[in-house]
Amino acid sequence: MANEVDRSHFVRVVTLLGLCSILILMLVYLPIPFIPIWQSEFHVTMNVADWTSSAYGFAYAIGNIFWGTLSDSVRRVRVLYIGLFMLAVMTGLVAMSPSLALLIVFRVLEGAVAASFPAVAIAYIGDVLAPRYRAIATSVVSCGFLLASICGQIYGNLMTTGRGWHAAFLWLAVAYALLGAGAAFLLPKGTRPPTQVSIGSTYMRTFRLFRQIPLTLAWVATVPVLLSFIGMYSGLDALLSASYRSDTSQLVEIQLLGAPGILLSLVAGYFIRRYGGKWVFMGGLLIACFGVVMEAASHPMGLLTFASVVFVFGLSSAVPGIITLVGQLGHEARGSATAVYAFFTFIGASLGPLLETSVVASFGVRVFFLVLAGLLLLNVLLTGLGIRYPSSNRVESVKLHAQARREA
Repeated sequence: MANEVDRSHFVRVVTLLGLCSILILMLVYLPIPFIPIWQSEFHVTMNVADWTSSAYGFAYAIGNIFWGTLSDSVRRVRVLYIGLFMLAVMTGLVAMSPSLALLIVFRVLEGAVAASFPAVAIAYIGDVLAPRYRAIATSVVSCGFLLASICGQIYGNLMTTGRGWHAAFLWLAVAYALLGAGAAFLLPKGTRPPTQVSIGSTYMRTFRLFRQIPLTLAWVATVPVLLSFIGMYSGLDALLSASYRSDTSQLVEIQLLGAPGILLSLVAGYFIRRYGGKWVFMGGLLIACFGVVMEAASHPMGLLTFASVVFVFGLSSAVPGIITLVGQLGHEARGSATAVYAFFTFIGASLGPLLETSVVASFGVRVFFLVLAGLLLLNVLLTGLGIRYPSSNRVESVKLHAQARREA
């Protein structure tokens, strides 16, 4: 009976949170095809129109700290469904924006509310799922984060030639409302009672987490992950335009071919259970490093595409590893630790295009790919030498693996 309940919880959690991870994170990438439209419609420069993404990103990064830490004081499932309902409202307001100024304001609010999902969802998985299901559920959600980069741009491009940007955000608002209802009625509530510590004390505890050197190093190690992911696709777009005379549709095709690499990374859940998050993270980074070096050396389009798939597979496999590691090092403050992880991750995502622009302008795209490879390799060394499992975490990992094998 207990196994049936565990499986039922797993199916509901993975289905709902997997959909949420794709649809919510799409908001990060959705404006990319709309920015030229907003520039023309509102008669502004490209730099001004770019604030629709920059302002969202800043609010999203800060919001992760707020919501993730708050979830250590209240039930996480409540944060999830209330956040989804609020996101539906904010996204609807974005869809109805009559001016760029209001559009930017509503995008800020949208980003602040959208941040209620990533860190809280990862911590929630640890609350409600049996140990043998946690790694695979984390892998599914983290895959959704990366698939969103592809789905968001494809959805945006389709809507630009279809019903327009207003409808694009309006349809997403409806989806968030439906997902909020599903989360409220279908997600298990969990057995973890809200802590008796005040919210103010919870936030102070979050800042004190920076005293833990291994956890702080794990947070720093997350910066190059999305930096490399977004930076690689930015560099690939520049390379296709300059050397292969390809348009944006060619990049979308390569991104679609990278999707199977993201899905294949679901096997990371098995390896996390067997070897731990740290080693899966390091292994994934090494695969990604090999892939981006291949991109730097590849000239035929087929080999370049294959190299990008290798890179995406490696990086996608690394993400659930570092999420698991951060959760373990955070102990009872898992929500706060994951929230700071999300903050550092999004800082890296914001730096990716900036680094790509500066390096490519001076040295070219292929040198930029080698720079990414160097960052990933340094990250492997930082993780391997600087982050040590506390003995309790190692014992816990062995126990969970043994329990999972008995239950399987």
